[in-house]
Amino acid sequence: MFNLINSDFCVNKPGNMNSSILKTFSDILQSRLSDADETGCKIYNGPIKKSGATQYGIIRKTINHVPYEFYAHRIAKMAAMNCTTIEPPLQCSHLCHNSLCCNPEHIVLETQTINNNRIFCKNFQYCTGHTDINGKALPNCIF
Repeated sequence: MFNLINSDFCVNKPGNMNSSILKTFSDILQSRLSDADETGCKIYNGPIKKSGATQYGIIRKTINHVPYEFYAHRIAKMAAMNCTTIEPPLQCSHLCHNSLCCNPEHIVLETQTINNNRIFCKNFQYCTGHTDINGKALPNCIF
């Protein structure tokens, strides 16, 4: 049913994001990324927004008097997939468990349930493996 690795659920459609805005935000993102570390993470070095105990990179910009705000890791994944919308129920999930990582190879689209299951892997520093609702294997966590 879901192919959570590729762009099947990342689409281009009318909304508050278009390809021009995506390009602008992608350029800002690139200027704020570190080189890949030993795990391959590309860390966002810009403003952050806290969500509970987690910190996410945030990019804000006003374009034509309209303020925009997007999570940096979502911009990274959307730019890599050349899309302007990620369709619910999918979210961007960090395989590396580093919320400031913006390496699109470390970010997959998956449901909140699978994303939350990855917390067990993070807590035990061991990936138990993950499958979608059809039993298809999903990428393992990165440590």
